Amino acid sequence: MLSKKIVWKFNIIDILLILIVLVSIVSLIYKSTFGSSDAQLQTFYVTYVCESTPPEVVGSIKTGDGCMDGDSNISLGVLTESSSEPIATPAPPTATPGDEENSSNDEIDENDSADAASVENENAAPGKMRAVFTTEVEAYKYDHGIYIEDSVYVLGKHVNLVIGDAIFDSYVSSIAAAPSE
Repeated sequence: MLSKKIVWKFNIIDILLILIVLVSIVSLIYKSTFGSSDAQLQTFYVTYVCESTPPEVVGSIKTGDGCMDGDSNISLGVLTESSSEPIATPAPPTATPGDEENSSNDEIDENDSADAASVENENAAPGKMRAVFTTEVEAYKYDHGIYIEDSVYVLGKHVNLVIGDAIFDSYVSSIAAAPSE
């Protein structure tokens, strides 16, 4: 019985291949962990729009309140500006002089303008406001928006925006870099 021992000897090519594989793995890990070094933290103004909220909730917040994403608990900076307005519902169609319904009376009453103003006030949705919030946040510039902690924020993104003790079902309306000083 002949016994053959297989002995593998390292040569220079084997060592070079192992080094190339190790350098590739280390560079991949470094790049994915630390990213590119040219990314810098910048200040951005992000505007959020909430289409419908009760007025008492809007009244409970103030400039300087902390803001965060209610879903991911990521800090979204501080509130720098807020505005709100009542939500108007579409006015019912009104008859104009010359319509078939009003053909018998083509004159416009002076009371019609007062009636129109009261109809506009009645068309405001009861107890609902449209609110716009602007926050100042430190973030990284991303291809299509901004990157905060582990989340990307782009135009139109739905955000459960927590401001102080209130929460708003809103979306990102605009993202603007703060002017450099």
